[in-house]
Amino acid sequence: MYRYKILVVDDEKDIRSFLEAILSQAGYDVICLDKPDNIRGEYEADPPDLALLDINYSGDADGGGEGIDAVDLIKRICPGCPVILISGYCTTEQAVKAMKNGAYDIIEKPFSTDIILENIKKAISEIKKKHKK
Repeated sequence: MYRYKILVVDDEKDIRSFLEAILSQAGYDVICLDKPDNIRGEYEADPPDLALLDINYSGDADGGGEGIDAVDLIKRICPGCPVILISGYCTTEQAVKAMKNGAYDIIEKPFSTDIILENIKKAISEIKKKHKK
């Protein structure tokens, strides 16, 4: 049986560890990175099926461009890869920009395990539908 590969990009180690644990337990292969810049390289040759991406990164002076801008990068590396953004705070402007850049959905922190898994299952269901066509 195929195991979907999920990329988790978050600058908070605790969030990465938490997501890695619940996603691995749910049967997914998980790749964790601490910043979007690390997506390039090996993941272009073997792209993920889905990405969970934090909107805001520490050290980001304007409070949130990196994650949103990385949606475009992920979409270039793997065009069919749904990108679910996770955020502790997301302005309407950020949400609009994220969706224009191709984000699949936005989940607010703190989030529950059920919400994350439900959104991932929904996105994977849509991936499966596209492959059947």
